Amino acid sequence: MPPDRQGGGSGSRIASLDDRPLSGIFGINKPSGPLSMVLLDDIKELFAYNRQGGGSGSRIASLDDRPLSGIFGINKPSGPLSMVLLDDIKELFAYSSLFKNPDGSLPAENGGRGWRGGKRKTGLSKAERKKNAPPKIGQGGTLDPLADGVLVVGVGRGTKQLQRFLDCTKEYRSTGLLGTATTSYDCKDPILLRAPFQHVDRETILEALPRFRGDLKQLPPYFSAIKMDGKRLFDYAREGLELPRPIEPRNVRVEQLELVEWHPVGSHAAIKMDGKRLFDYAREGLELPRPIEPRNVRVEQLELVEWHPAGSHAKDVALPGNCIEWHVFEKALKEFEEDTVERDEQGLAEWERILLSRIQPC
Repeated sequence: MPPDRQGGGSGSRIASLDDRPLSGIFGINKPSGPLSMVLLDDIKELFAYNRQGGGSGSRIASLDDRPLSGIFGINKPSGPLSMVLLDDIKELFAYSSLFKNPDGSLPAENGGRGWRGGKRKTGLSKAERKKNAPPKIGQGGTLDPLADGVLVVGVGRGTKQLQRFLDCTKEYRSTGLLGTATTSYDCKDPILLRAPFQHVDRETILEALPRFRGDLKQLPPYFSAIKMDGKRLFDYAREGLELPRPIEPRNVRVEQLELVEWHPVGSHAAIKMDGKRLFDYAREGLELPRPIEPRNVRVEQLELVEWHPAGSHAKDVALPGNCIEWHVFEKALKEFEEDTVERDEQGLAEWERILLSRIQPC
């Protein structure tokens, strides 16, 4: 409706929920780079999402949203590959009523060429596989196997929202060991070289940090998932193959870089016995020459922060952003494999109820 017919004019009134469906004019401070039409397509997708009740915290998903589409977060533990976790939950989703039509039929977009029924339900006939197939699923940026943190997952129409998570600012916290480099830059891989480090102190690190803030050219490591001629770099590395050409540096921006904690030289050294570290005895399966001697320590404060009664340790705990702890799905997969799933009066398992309460539907 024209502004003057609503008591219009610039700044005359602020829109409210009473104006729904909203119509009007607004301005965007367009940055240099993207096409105007690309920006319009992006906000068009946001507006469509809002019409469906989407957005952070706007509403809780329900059975009326079947087949369920949306975005949620998983608190990924250190160790497993992100894609392995996705493959595991894909199997749960394939057999869940949440991702089927209300009448129990399978949505046309579910499945895919690679779907064979999942590793926990082997031996299914082709007809049975057609009745149970996973929705489209993706992630908003993979995490390294050793990293723990938020793995953003999109399901169904939610996969179209994942690009904005790839482009957003991310926060990392890591621990580095000075004077040591490994083949892949990860702590579990073979040591490639050692260098003197005794001269480095806290002030040395603080003086060096400004050089790594702002806009930088970053050279991706040889062990990375970046593809070159259709092959991932870490596959070249693992197979001992030379790269077709040098790795190109990438533009990155470091908004903030801080030294959170400093461990002086020798303050976190491994305990040795007869010149050999204790964990080396353990890794090599060797007996200790003698019992480990107890050491004097002083505990200034010890508190019980939270208590979980026996059997309740698998209860989901709300994390920032309403992420779901991975053990929720881990427990569900075990019950699924053993056919011990308990369901409520709506036919939902525990993990399905938790997912409904955490997913942002779209």
